[in-house]
Amino acid sequence: MSVLAEPRRAQPGERRAAGGLPTLLAVALASVMLPLTVTGPAVALPSLATGLGAGVGAGQWVQNAYGVTFAACLLAAGGLGDRFGRKRVLLFGIWIFLAMSLVCGLASDIVLIDVARAVQGVGAAGVLTSGAAILAATFEGPARARAFGVLGRPSASAWPSGRWWPGRW
Repeated sequence: MSVLAEPRRAQPGERRAAGGLPTLLAVALASVMLPLTVTGPAVALPSLATGLGAGVGAGQWVQNAYGVTFAACLLAAGGLGDRFGRKRVLLFGIWIFLAMSLVCGLASDIVLIDVARAVQGVGAAGVLTSGAAILAATFEGPARARAFGVLGRPSASAWPSGRWWPGRW
């Protein structure tokens, strides 16, 4: 019997995850950060690189470091969520993501920003995989489809608005 072939069902006497609406809001709010950190830096990159005296290669790694580690760590983050708990991985991912956002905001060296963005991608992988798994465990049937629809809305609206935010602060 494959884990991928059959979804895990709650056993008799085992509780399903509770807190539908609060859970949905928490996961959706956590997930809205992810696309903003792709589009925002892409818009700010030319002035960021110029301001820090960075070359084109180092500047491009602001985007690439995040994307590579995010994509590379999705599967591992999902496995860690299954092993150590989805909520724990989600919260740890949020903590890593926010801490590295602070480092990026305070850094005055492009290499430090590149490294922080790479670590930020790891946190983002934890947020996305654990958040989706929490929704899948919390909701069933049509409610699950609606929950994933709600999860997609903030993300979809964050992609275009990420181009607007960098110059507004």
